[in-house]
Amino acid sequence: MKRKTFLIRMLLLSAITTLGVCGIASAHFDALDGPIVQDVRKALDTKDATPILKWVKQEDETTVREAFVRALHARNKKNAEAAEKWFYAKIIKVHLAEREVPFTGLKLEGQSDPVIAVIDQALESGSPDALLKHFTEDIAHGIRKRYKIVEAAYRHKDESVAQGRAFVEIYIEFIYYVNKLKRNDAG
Repeated sequence: MKRKTFLIRMLLLSAITTLGVCGIASAHFDALDGPIVQDVRKALDTKDATPILKWVKQEDETTVREAFVRALHARNKKNAEAAEKWFYAKIIKVHLAEREVPFTGLKLEGQSDPVIAVIDQALESGSPDALLKHFTEDIAHGIRKRYKIVEAAYRHKDESVAQGRAFVEIYIEFIYYVNKLKRNDAG
């Protein structure tokens, strides 16, 4: 149980950290296969703006509804594809602006952050197991990678003062890293 709590906390910490980085956060929301565009397509197909309203704050709802009507009208014309892309961009811009994240353009399908894709798959499947496995492997990889560096420095720590100091720096960083993981486990 303690391990599962640790993994969930690490998952949340990693997700928050990942989403806190503008480029990574927007790389999912502004992708043509991202959740906003999926909901925009659903809204346009059903001629109902409801699926996209969750992506914007209430004060931006009027702007979104007006853009939705424009997109619906334009959809029946020659430039339907361009109109749809304009509408995708419009909703994404509003969504990102509310979070003070710059919009840098629509991204092609497949450019979403892989971590967010795993989160979405877990939500769709109703089980965090694949997500937990993903993070368990990443955490284990991080510990192993750092351990190898510390271990190599440890073997040479007594050969010179410089190598000893190098070991101490690496050793302390490793301790901080492992303690940070453990503190997150403790809550």
